[in-house]
Amino acid sequence: MVRWSGSTALTKLALKHAASFGEALKARIRLIEAHVVPFPCPLNEPPVNKGFLVDRLHELVAAPIRPSLVFFNEICWMITTLQP
Repeated sequence: MVRWSGSTALTKLALKHAASFGEALKARIRLIEAHVVPFPCPLNEPPVNKGFLVDRLHELVAAPIRPSLVFFNEICWMITTLQP
């Protein structure tokens, strides 16, 4: 699991190393960017532009890492659901 550090350069470096380790182990790596959508907003209408988030995520990731963008209403449910 790689936690967002706020630094694009450090995150890219961490993902590069993760991909290297994953390749040696023949593992698949998935980067999940999770966002909490405050209640009462519907999940399909987050307060942040979804296109912006997708573009930012794709800037960080290169093959063989698969990016995913996930929206949740409750942070507790998100944490327990996304545990590796």
